[in-house]
Amino acid sequence: MTEIQTLTIPALPLNLIGGEARRTLNALEQPFLVLDNDPNSQTRAEILLGHWSLALHWLVKKKWLPNYKLDRRNAIIRDFEPFGDLLLSILELCIQSYGATKHSASYASGYIWFQAVANEMKNRDFAEIFQPDGHRGKTSDLAERRDVVKQLRDYVNFSDPDKTPHLWRLLEASIALATASPGFDRKYWRGERGKNKQKGFIHAYTAWVGELGKKEWRNIVCEKGKLFVRDGQGKALTPMPVLAK
Repeated sequence: MTEIQTLTIPALPLNLIGGEARRTLNALEQPFLVLDNDPNSQTRAEILLGHWSLALHWLVKKKWLPNYKLDRRNAIIRDFEPFGDLLLSILELCIQSYGATKHSASYASGYIWFQAVANEMKNRDFAEIFQPDGHRGKTSDLAERRDVVKQLRDYVNFSDPDKTPHLWRLLEASIALATASPGFDRKYWRGERGKNKQKGFIHAYTAWVGELGKKEWRNIVCEKGKLFVRDGQGKALTPMPVLAK
């Protein structure tokens, strides 16, 4: 396993993005608040933020800056592209669903809605890494997420309105629109296959789950207070180079 002293993940190029999008991305880029004094806790939080930062860089490229160069030759950077696509599909659902049903009434805009949903996702990830009994494991996670794919294809809202109310409202709105509009269903809910096509939420979610299921999937992890990059089988990898050029 190859030790990494620092992770070279630059800040998002927010100076090239304006308006609500800039404010939303800036909020999502903020670090987690860790209340205990254990240095390992802070390290785990920084690793998780690194995962999210990589996905947000892909979101920036796919949504606003198509010429923004990410080093696809690097395996770690490639691994987080599906996560970025998933965030993009959620953002598109928020924008397209905003104002179309009663479920968006709690938000000032589609971007604010997206920020709320993404923060729920981040907070869930954050809570899981601090569970006393550790993470449930890759197998149980994959089984749960594959079941979610089946529910989404059947227009079933899998989320809990008490635990994730922002996601629940988004899925309620999106399912209502998808079942009423073939165009919305094809473009934003299910997605269109092919190069330069809108991936859609189900397509992006399925691809993300598929990426997590790969044996060679690489991850940024912490062990005994130190940062490492490893794949699903624990084989050593070279340190991650500069993310963006």
